[in-house]
Amino acid sequence: MAARSKARKRALDVLYASELRGESATDALIAAIAPLGAHLKALGVAGDEAARAALARRLPAPLRPRVCAVGAMQTPPLDCIMDGALPWDGLLGYVGLT
Repeated sequence: MAARSKARKRALDVLYASELRGESATDALIAAIAPLGAHLKALGVAGDEAARAALARRLPAPLRPRVCAVGAMQTPPLDCIMDGALPWDGLLGYVGLT
């Protein structure tokens, strides 16, 4: 089941895998999010840190979202890489004069 919200060019999908357990649940999740590719920025996972790390290791390229606890998607760390760049990318510049 999925719920979608497209507020300000962002989408929220909620996937329920309550009837699936183990490897089949992980495979079902990966199949569901694979079409999102590099557009998937964050993935909230209900589980402990070991479960999140195990899922992150199984994600195929180009899926490279920030895998975090449910509820932590809106509060990324200050040094979190977004869209392949550090958050302060573009804030500092360099001009060389010779």
